[in-house]
Amino acid sequence: MEYVIKIISTIIVLVNGTIVNHLHPMINVNEKNDYVFNGNITNNYIVFNHELWRIMAVHKRDIQIIRNHSVGNMPFDIYNSNNWNLSSLKKYLNSVYLNTINTKYQKLIQTNDNPVTLISIDDYLKANSNQKLCGSLDLYFKNDGLCRQTNYIDKIANGQPLWTISSDDNEHIVYYVGATYFGDSQAKYEMAIYPSLHLKKNIKLNGQGTINNPYKIVF
Repeated sequence: MEYVIKIISTIIVLVNGTIVNHLHPMINVNEKNDYVFNGNITNNYIVFNHELWRIMAVHKRDIQIIRNHSVGNMPFDIYNSNNWNLSSLKKYLNSVYLNTINTKYQKLIQTNDNPVTLISIDDYLKANSNQKLCGSLDLYFKNDGLCRQTNYIDKIANGQPLWTISSDDNEHIVYYVGATYFGDSQAKYEMAIYPSLHLKKNIKLNGQGTINNPYKIVF
């Protein structure tokens, strides 16, 4: 069955599908409705560039995805800076890695200006189904054992730390998630890289979103 995602205002309409029932509405910092996959979900798999990714959220203007496997370990920045815009990782992802993405898939990316990025700490927090006990960094510190059981990104990471795009006031410190829960590290150290992208909102999909029958983009 072919699905067409249409976003009208803040309402998602899925023609002949049930993906909306798999999404949990949350209010973002701009007070607009996002539909976010969270918890230990197993129905947000999507094939992108012949690789397995996960749908993180359906926003008003785009669909956010994260690669299901790391592209390898590397520093956030070889010069130990936490400035994403100047980082060696941003340069790598938007040159070497971007060139590995087939042109027809590149055309589906929302922006062509440095489109490959990383998830933020905020993205990570929103991926937790227990917002009452795990909806902030302070709550994570208090309830880390529980929180790591209700966030599928921890399952993707499989115990290894992965870089986020979020940084500390200290010019050398960047946050990571997916190990014990989250932490911070100097940018010069190597950690797993899970690229994230924003796709254009009007795409056609088929499949069920499971690992054995992931959503596939219809061209």
